[in-house]
Amino acid sequence: MKLSSINTRYVINKTNKKGFEQFSQKQYALAFRTFAHVLSLDPTNKEAKIGLLLSDSALDFPEHASHLFDYYQILLNKTTKSKATAQILEILESMDKATFFLSSVFKSADTKKAEELDGILYQDFLKAVKSRSSFKTAFEDLMFSTRIIFVSKQEFYSFLQQLIENGFLDIGLEYIEHLREVYYDYELDEIITKALKNDHKKKHKLS
Repeated sequence: MKLSSINTRYVINKTNKKGFEQFSQKQYALAFRTFAHVLSLDPTNKEAKIGLLLSDSALDFPEHASHLFDYYQILLNKTTKSKATAQILEILESMDKATFFLSSVFKSADTKKAEELDGILYQDFLKAVKSRSSFKTAFEDLMFSTRIIFVSKQEFYSFLQQLIENGFLDIGLEYIEHLREVYYDYELDEIITKALKNDHKKKHKLS
């Protein structure tokens, strides 16, 4: 029996609602399957895509995904649904493609976890830097082929400092912008200030 377009929209809206309820109840695997079902009916459904990405993220980093979900709810109350959807999708998709994984409290990871996430630990990345005698060379070699996994806030902040000092200012600022959506402290503020000063010096030299 083929569903009419009206019936399909009704089923999709009802199923999306069910998926977010499952997500709120921390039934992430179940929510993932629910949103995947919606996308099988309508591959362009942005709400289901948000739910799928959040659920997928929550399987490894539940607290981080929960923060993003809360932020999505705030956006829905502050702006139109289309704008909120577009903004949270941009965050989710860019973080999904990024070269690192984060949780709001930087949950512990080990070698086994790194293998499961198809990435390398930051300490292993530093070994690659040492073997190549250059942060820039190591980062360019790895940035499109693997993910760097951080097990502490200080590791990630050290990485940001290295990005800024080695000419990857735009990438560093992009990472900071995504992180600020879910986490912020004075150390990050100091890194941002340093990044902006470097950016100003760079523009001044070019002018």
